[in-house]
Amino acid sequence: LELLYKRANKQVQNFPPKMLTTKQLKLAVCDKFKQKFISIRPSAVSKLVVVLEEIPQEQHDWALDTVVATVVGLENKNAVVDDTIIDSVLEKIQLQQQDSEPETEHNHVQILDTFALPKFVFNTCADQFYRVNGNAQLFGTAQNKTRGIFGRRLDIIKQRILRNRLFSKSLNFGALQDKVVQLSSVESLLGSAGSQVVVFGMISQIREKEFCIEDDSAHLPIDLSNAKAGIG
Repeated sequence: LELLYKRANKQVQNFPPKMLTTKQLKLAVCDKFKQKFISIRPSAVSKLVVVLEEIPQEQHDWALDTVVATVVGLENKNAVVDDTIIDSVLEKIQLQQQDSEPETEHNHVQILDTFALPKFVFNTCADQFYRVNGNAQLFGTAQNKTRGIFGRRLDIIKQRILRNRLFSKSLNFGALQDKVVQLSSVESLLGSAGSQVVVFGMISQIREKEFCIEDDSAHLPIDLSNAKAGIG
């Protein structure tokens, strides 16, 4: 029985689906528009039938749904859909399909001009980004390297850390405020021996085997001989 069932299934799959007649296509078009309470002229129905005959049968429902949805979305549509509306709808659908086509191997790479991109700098006093006006330069100065690269990168990372609920008092209420971590500057470590503080800074190596932690306020030497890697 199982063998007969497989053979019967194979024979059914080999038969192509029966093509719909013109009358059946017209009825399908009218039914789709009646579901949305839209009247359509016979000439417009015939025009849609011609379009349906040019595409595979399994795409008929999708095509009719797309046409009806586009007609419903028209702002200045008449009470009865005529040839003019169908022509404009088909043209609109064709343009949308062209815009949504996948990128080919010739246009999937986009080149951006780095000098045309706007430059934003984080202002620690105003706690926001502002746009820097002026022409960009290919080669910067020593000041651009220290403040422009490392300093601004440090500011951006710090303001993102302060948005975390563990470091922001505004996101915690009641008893949770006691668990908020307060970040201190490197300068606050001067003269505070024995106290425990949380410092945010950048570890740099000024001389060989001599490390220090620094931010925009100060820099202090640190001993990493007993440092251990942890989670975080």
